[in-house]
Amino acid sequence: MSVVFVATAEGTPKGGDDAKSAALFRKDNIPSLAFDHEKILANYFSGK
Repeated sequence: MSVVFVATAEGTPKGGDDAKSAALFRKDNIPSLAFDHEKILANYFSGK
């Protein structure tokens, strides 16, 4: 089971103590993801 949270934010993303960096991506230019995260995003964008 995967749980997805959707949120909006302002400002510029930056890595914290748990990540070296952070970035924003357009849905047509998302880099390769680990585990089932690509499927999770595909389901989200298709409205499932």
